[in-house]
Amino acid sequence: MNGEWLNHLYVAPNFQGIGIGGSLLAIAKNLSPTGLQLWTFQENHYARKFYRDHGFVEMEATDGSRNEERTPDVRLIWPSYTGVNPTIA
Repeated sequence: MNGEWLNHLYVAPNFQGIGIGGSLLAIAKNLSPTGLQLWTFQENHYARKFYRDHGFVEMEATDGSRNEERTPDVRLIWPSYTGVNPTIA
């Protein structure tokens, strides 16, 4: 984490689906109670669903021209983040 930015949250595939990711995300929310935001790739439907299921809202989608991978991405925020005004869903 870097302030309200959640930079990397990964769980090894053989440990997914048993609550580890949700527990790590709960810790991040406790460390940043005013809100969180993150980027993930648009094609990562599993991650997008995971974050939406945990209260995040998709705020912005890009063509990927600003990231290293040049892959379309989406910014999500946890709604307690100040000034929430979702523009995409």
